[in-house]
Amino acid sequence: MKTNLILQDIVLNQIRRDKSMATVVLSTGQVIKGVVRGFDNFTLILDVDEKTQIMVYKHNLVSVQPIEPVLTDARMESNK
Repeated sequence: MKTNLILQDIVLNQIRRDKSMATVVLSTGQVIKGVVRGFDNFTLILDVDEKTQIMVYKHNLVSVQPIEPVLTDARMESNK
């Protein structure tokens, strides 16, 4: 049985699995660069360096810009 995946979860999961850098822009205009450690329905945890993690509430996000392109389901199917 196929479940409906939320695009947000697809993007964040791939960034997390690849451990690639992402630039996160907040509604305040603050820019944070880091690696996505984890996320849930309301929050995002970023490793900004070896000793610092930041928890950001998703309602405060304007954008998440991965360093490398993210493959969505449709793009994954065309690459097979």
